[in-house]
Amino acid sequence: MDLFSVYFMLQQLATLTEETDREEVEILLARLLQALLQPDQLDIWRLVYHMGEAKLAPMVSSHPHGWHQPRLEDLDSQQLRIPGHSPDWYEFAIDERQTVRRDDSHGGEWALLPLLGKNGLSGLIEMHLPQRLATEQLAMLQQAIRLAGNHLDLVNDAQHDTLTGLYNRKTFDRYFTQILQWHNTPDNGSAGYLRRQARPDSTCWLGIIDIDHFKRINDGFGHLYGDEVLLLTARRLRQSFRFCDRLYRFGGEEFVTVLNPTDAESAQQVFERFRCDMQNALFPQVGKVTVSIGYTRIRPSLSASGVLGEADEALYYAKGNGRNQLWNYETLIAHGKIAAKETVTVIDLF
Repeated sequence: MDLFSVYFMLQQLATLTEETDREEVEILLARLLQALLQPDQLDIWRLVYHMGEAKLAPMVSSHPHGWHQPRLEDLDSQQLRIPGHSPDWYEFAIDERQTVRRDDSHGGEWALLPLLGKNGLSGLIEMHLPQRLATEQLAMLQQAIRLAGNHLDLVNDAQHDTLTGLYNRKTFDRYFTQILQWHNTPDNGSAGYLRRQARPDSTCWLGIIDIDHFKRINDGFGHLYGDEVLLLTARRLRQSFRFCDRLYRFGGEEFVTVLNPTDAESAQQVFERFRCDMQNALFPQVGKVTVSIGYTRIRPSLSASGVLGEADEALYYAKGNGRNQLWNYETLIAHGKIAAKETVTVIDLF
């Protein structure tokens, strides 16, 4: 690389490290690589977990026909790639954390570079280059990607709970605002979200999950075992929910899930599946651990506190009537088991 290219790369990396949204960081990295190397094809894959299995989600794609930059919520599970399936170099790059290069028959090459930071692997960068990279070019490229990977780690650390690795409360507030925007501005380009929302009775759902008698676990076995229960619960949440569903730890033994648009029956089934999974599991030393769940439909007119309040009412009913139960707020209202809560709407906040 000449001095101008190095200066340009440093300038773009400086801009990239000012961004606090992961999708934007991935896009800026893709544009940097596109400008410097002019690949025929460029893809940035994000490492995600779908129903407990590691997969690759296509977050940025650049090809002769243009750019494709979906948000994670826009993707379907069929668009994910499973490491280890053809071509098998994805699995090698993930397992070995090494750059994989393959020559083509025209003097160019395919390159697969791990997106690594201090916390490990967060994704892969796949490129087809018209000319094979020189050794010094590859070394500089790897260091630039390392800087981007370190910044992604800082972004992720700020958005996730330290103990469980799930999203934190601060991230929830920002994401809920996005949900309201998707509901209220149908031309904003979130095609995958709108496609799901167009299905009969399809909408987002919010559930609050509370570990039953968690204080007894801490008091009886100690906080180390209490933390282990939280960690294992978080792992089971990842195994039960889709990659596009959002999982949060709100503090203590309380978790919040936001389901990407789906119908009422599917929402009930996924929450019930998780409740049963917890009920049937055995936790080290502690033994049986159950959860109570309250959930509700997310409506565009409600504020975040309004939706959380409804789900909390359903959770309170579940815990007050035996625990280890799942209840939907609207169902409780319809059957006269609780009185309708005076919820806070978005308009009420202004």
